Amino acid sequence: MRRRPTPRWKAADYVTTHLRELSGASEEAPDRPAKLQAFCRQFVERAFRQPLSPENEQRYVTTQFQVGRDLEWRSGARCC
Repeated sequence: MRRRPTPRWKAADYVTTHLRELSGASEEAPDRPAKLQAFCRQFVERAFRQPLSPENEQRYVTTQFQVGRDLEWRSGARCC
């Protein structure tokens, strides 16, 4: 029996599919990493329903954008 997708997976799939529109970051944009990071910060703040503390911003946003990390793998195939 196949399980129904949970709301968090539906949200992740939606963001993956619409990341270009949500973040305003095209594949070729030189400021793509900055726009993606700004979008992620805003997304996490909305999820927590409050501004991020410096510790939470480091944990949930900054760490994901460390130099050398691939921005595309998190969203499957080239997402934007």
